Amino acid sequence: MRLKKIIFWFFILISFFPVLIALFYDRSIDYETLMLFIGELSGYLGIHLLLLQYFLSSRNSFTVWFEDIVYLVKLHKIFGKYGISFIIFHVFFLFLHYIINLDYNIISIDFSSNFGIYKFFGQLSFYIFLIVWITSVFFRSKISYRIWKKLHMLGYIAFLFVLLHSIFLSNKDSYLINLYLSIGTFLFILILLHRFIKFAAILKHKLKVINVIRLNDNVTEIELHCSFVKKIKYGQFMYLQISPFKDEHPYTISKVDIDKQAISFTVKHVGKHSTQLSGLKPGNFIYADGPYGVFTREIFDVNDKSDIIIISGGVGITPFVEVIRSINKLSKNVYLFYFNRAVKDIIYRDIFLEKSKTCSNYKYIEILSDQPDFEGEKGYFSVEILKRYVSGSLIDKKYFVCGPPKMIEFVMIQLKQIRVPLCNIYYEEFGY
Repeated sequence: MRLKKIIFWFFILISFFPVLIALFYDRSIDYETLMLFIGELSGYLGIHLLLLQYFLSSRNSFTVWFEDIVYLVKLHKIFGKYGISFIIFHVFFLFLHYIINLDYNIISIDFSSNFGIYKFFGQLSFYIFLIVWITSVFFRSKISYRIWKKLHMLGYIAFLFVLLHSIFLSNKDSYLINLYLSIGTFLFILILLHRFIKFAAILKHKLKVINVIRLNDNVTEIELHCSFVKKIKYGQFMYLQISPFKDEHPYTISKVDIDKQAISFTVKHVGKHSTQLSGLKPGNFIYADGPYGVFTREIFDVNDKSDIIIISGGVGITPFVEVIRSINKLSKNVYLFYFNRAVKDIIYRDIFLEKSKTCSNYKYIEILSDQPDFEGEKGYFSVEILKRYVSGSLIDKKYFVCGPPKMIEFVMIQLKQIRVPLCNIYYEEFGY
């Protein structure tokens, strides 16, 4: 994976060369044109970062090769943040240039000339990007995933206006700039086409529902026939879509049955999509994209003898079900700390308890927060709970954490306080 990251960053950095060469080639910069140049440079860097952002989010052949799609999603967010930042710099420096040198306010709306119309394309895209950025940064936790996703998709419309704005207002005498914008437009059209193919469920796996099991009042297990089950690795996830042109959501593969050629997804009823999934019947079909991800991969690294500490909350246990079922294959010690509100909320309890009786290298600890009569551990995560059950130093262990975002944030703070190296902590948020 390290080699893949090196190759990935090599091509990312190389991709900036064409736009930089195009801007600096045969260009003279003086005091009066400095702010204009900085504004144009910021604009093209913003375009480039946003184009990279859309490429990383398209789940194409490259992301399958790279494997760690969660890492790419993080980069997607970073590229988007800095891409929009450069767009803001673009507007700021152009405003200064035009107001100081030409006494012209570029923020004003003007349809009296072609320049004003093409400028409006840029203004429109700027305001759309601001809406996307504000809702993502300040209101993501306050709005539903469905609404946020639709607002997020406005970014594609904004980018189309950015391209129109850039093409019509670019330096017509610059062959390199025109070539760069033409290639960028072509790539963006390919990305849009790829997203449409995904949205239409074309080329996705069509999986048949074998069984639907209600695990408790809020959680359902869906078993699907899967012909490529041998290619799936423990801890991976897939994007599930009820039907073409419907929303898709990522779900972790909780069980893998090679003999039966089946995989299972464990779904908590928290929204419209998960409720629709739980309502499926045997014989129904569903569309799936994947598998993706590398979470839990390090657990099965035979060259790493470090003990494993799993910290999970609620339905965040799903990446670890197959890990525990395969505990006999591991020569290292595994500790599972499973946090829930009450016993009725615990899923796959029989699997975890049975393995704890037969495997000497495995300890299972339940911690409940809302059941006073429970005889085991009560409360929430703390380092003291770990110390009561884990042998030896906590610093040199490998930690795998999955659950609600707030739980992961709290666990990370606690582990950092006892100086657990970040490279020893692997986490996956159960959210979007």
